[in-house]
Amino acid sequence: MPITLICPSCGKKLRAKDEQAGKKVKCPACQNAIAIPTMEDELSPVDLAEKLVSEKIGPDSVTANANHRDREPTNVKPGKYCRTCGNQVLEQAVACMKCGVPPKTGNGFCYYCGAETRAEAVICVKCGMSCSTLEKVNSNGASANTKRSLYAGFEKRLGACVIDNIIVAIPFGIVLAIVSEIYGDEKKYLATLITINYARILLIDWLYYALMEASPTQGSLGKMLLKIKVTDLHGNRIGFGRATGRYFSSIISGVALGIGYLRILWSDRRQAMHDIWAGCLVVNKK
Repeated sequence: MPITLICPSCGKKLRAKDEQAGKKVKCPACQNAIAIPTMEDELSPVDLAEKLVSEKIGPDSVTANANHRDREPTNVKPGKYCRTCGNQVLEQAVACMKCGVPPKTGNGFCYYCGAETRAEAVICVKCGMSCSTLEKVNSNGASANTKRSLYAGFEKRLGACVIDNIIVAIPFGIVLAIVSEIYGDEKKYLATLITINYARILLIDWLYYALMEASPTQGSLGKMLLKIKVTDLHGNRIGFGRATGRYFSSIISGVALGIGYLRILWSDRRQAMHDIWAGCLVVNKK
């Protein structure tokens, strides 16, 4: 009868011949050495995976002991999820008890909350954690780089806004200088100034922000300089329509003393009101 075991390094299910019991062989998948258990000590794949987690057995000492099957795992915490099947796993598990693969592989479920995710998702919509690269988790069960660090903070976004306003103000200032030379009459000058300012807000600024945020750079020149970008809730590039909605919503965020922007300070995902309305995030570039 073949001996069934799981490689502790890569989580691959293996079968060994009876005559290999008690010997060391190489895993065909990861090439690490594995000690084949004897028939009397053989465990099922699930029991063996539990034992590897609870006792932290290395690849050179996989021989199982049936007396330890009922031992409670030590120094491990539940609460993580297999990215392939969504089953809850131990924090230090080398293989999912349900599907048998390493829990951090796959892309169908969030490792941190178990919510279903799109295959191309970069960020989990439910908990806001990164789906593309798993963050290291410390002994307290908290992320070593908290999920808030994934998103651009208030200071960066304010800095980007200042840079963008300077960039847009340069051609606007040139136009004003020309207008002031043409119109000597103060009333005509003021009327023209108001018209130009509205035209700038409704046309120049709109096209500048919407086109830049919908482009491959995913952000205005100010955002590019500070290494932040605009994405949808899954971390993907947004289209021109959504970027347009985000821009005009930002005007509403700016009224009432900028309360819509101040929401960035206490929001978990650091979203202003116009980010929520447009279904967008502003994240740090990797």
